[in-house]
Amino acid sequence: MQRLPFLPIYMPELLESDCFLHGDPRLVRAALHMQQAAWAATPPGSVPSSFEKLAEAARLTPAEVELHYSVLTQGWSLEDDGRLHHPRLGSLAAGLEDRFGAQLDVFAESAALACQGGDGVFELVSTEAAAKKAPKKGKRECPKDFSPDKASLASIIDAGFKTVEQREWLLTRFMDYVRSNATRQADWQATFRNFAGSRYTAQDFSVRFGHLPGDVTRTAVSTSSAAGRLRSAIGGERPTFAAQAAAKNSSAMAAAAERIFGAHQSA
Repeated sequence: MQRLPFLPIYMPELLESDCFLHGDPRLVRAALHMQQAAWAATPPGSVPSSFEKLAEAARLTPAEVELHYSVLTQGWSLEDDGRLHHPRLGSLAAGLEDRFGAQLDVFAESAALACQGGDGVFELVSTEAAAKKAPKKGKRECPKDFSPDKASLASIIDAGFKTVEQREWLLTRFMDYVRSNATRQADWQATFRNFAGSRYTAQDFSVRFGHLPGDVTRTAVSTSSAAGRLRSAIGGERPTFAAQAAAKNSSAMAAAAERIFGAHQSA
């Protein structure tokens, strides 16, 4: 994807990430640097997983990468090739390559010539390249009537989507994701299972249902009561947006609330 100079950023993903809510703004820049490096990498959507190489991509030190590794790699997965892969960027890059590969090559070359100036007039994309490139064998668009098969249904139930309401919510979120990415896959059932098991899906699930998938003992009461005790401890004032977001999305905030509450109680 080096041929395309623009990094496609999905803002809900960024705004809900741990790095965006972190107190150190450098982590937001580091996360974007990682995505930029992944977008230009081969294979697209991947970066090296070692602290040293990841530090180069994130523009941090290896020690900083090691300290914040879980935050920086949120949403990434370590694959068999030993690299960290970003599912959204990888799927988008594959879809663009499948649908517009030839056009991208010619457009990149023509754009480079256009940047040099000159009085010549030429087409940015040739007539031959404008013909739609056939998708790779086996890959297809997601069926509009997609639904989980028996294996996928058993998998998501085992992953914690126990009720019909939760499974319907999951399928709706998945189809929204498919429409927003317009990608092609060889195995949509596997893509659905991966989506169900992603950290972002678990985050959205916890916002909707008040607990993580399958975690029936830990409900929204735990985080909301922690935030409530924090509010009481500081005199009844409403916590800041950052405090509320952290209390909802981070177990670390819940622990901090407990410590603050205990300190005020002992005082």
